[in-house]
Amino acid sequence: MLRSSNLIYAFTTIRDVIRTENVEFKESYLVDTQFAPDANRIYETTYMKHSMDPADLLRFVDLNRGYFKETDTQSILFDKTGTNTKKISFEEGVESLQEKNNDVHVVECDDSDGNEKLKSELVYSIVLNRNERRVTVVFRGSVTSRDWIQNFEFWGVLPDEVKGFAKEGTKMHRGFCDYLFEYKLKNEVETKYERIVKSLREIYTSTKKGYDGIEDYSLYVTGHSLGGAMAQILAFTLAGSNLDFLPKDKPVRAITFASPEVGDSGYVASFMELEKASKLRHIRVSNQGDAVPIVFNLTPIHTFEQPGVNVHVYKDNEATVQYNKINKFFVNPFKASKRHTPLEYRQHLFGVKENENLINTSTRKLYEDYAEPQW
Repeated sequence: MLRSSNLIYAFTTIRDVIRTENVEFKESYLVDTQFAPDANRIYETTYMKHSMDPADLLRFVDLNRGYFKETDTQSILFDKTGTNTKKISFEEGVESLQEKNNDVHVVECDDSDGNEKLKSELVYSIVLNRNERRVTVVFRGSVTSRDWIQNFEFWGVLPDEVKGFAKEGTKMHRGFCDYLFEYKLKNEVETKYERIVKSLREIYTSTKKGYDGIEDYSLYVTGHSLGGAMAQILAFTLAGSNLDFLPKDKPVRAITFASPEVGDSGYVASFMELEKASKLRHIRVSNQGDAVPIVFNLTPIHTFEQPGVNVHVYKDNEATVQYNKINKFFVNPFKASKRHTPLEYRQHLFGVKENENLINTSTRKLYEDYAEPQW
């Protein structure tokens, strides 16, 4: 999941550079499909005209390497000198993804409102993986001042989309819910949630050659930071929705990293009901020292909680695992920002030898060991 997220972060950042910098990039259609002919369109409901494979991204970066550099935390930046010759760190991960799963396609990337002043840069992508027989919705995390303003609009609401199955009195984070269920672009009639559902329906029911036979693929949702909050809410909503195109007898699986709390005890209880019914699974990864997963528990009004199996990682020690718990700790304000980066999450999850068995443990086994005994 983290590799898929890294693929999307690199992809969307590079697309932003293409669209904002006055440079004639070579073969830009490889990653910005708006430059491609309409005849190449695969799905009618997606912004992307054709899918993007890891090989497409790697080729584009290789052709235009001079214009991309990275920071110490592996964020990708535009290099106006056009003289960079160094390889970017994400390329190794994408190459590994390509070698392991040579049938991975990004079939949707909706960042249509990303460049509007003071608008959200909520970006979601949909990745189709034939080797692992899964469809994954990937959310990018907080990247603008508008995003963080929304992050702190935490008074509770109960969206119409979940009223049919959420417990009475359930409260969810208004700012996060508005992202999915309220905001619409100019001249558009659909919310982000409605667009995602429409695209997923077309992907799961497609009969187009090369993109058919998807109806039984598992559905995953993932994201980091704000993207993790979006992943929680989307997975919760889809799992309780009874949409007819979703795979039968398979739970919606959310894998989140650095996700803040999105709901109160009623939300967690409703989440657990879907888990007990085998409709929903959530692996929530948090990092020691990262304040974001406990941010609302640091306020005087700490009524929000966290659902799912929590994998809490450390710099040098084995991760701890618990269910429906928030791992509280002293937050060092001088280090909290660094502890929140995807780079630190990768290092502390995959770079600690003691976590090898955990990394190879299935979602089903984690739920058997940590969740079901508490049901």
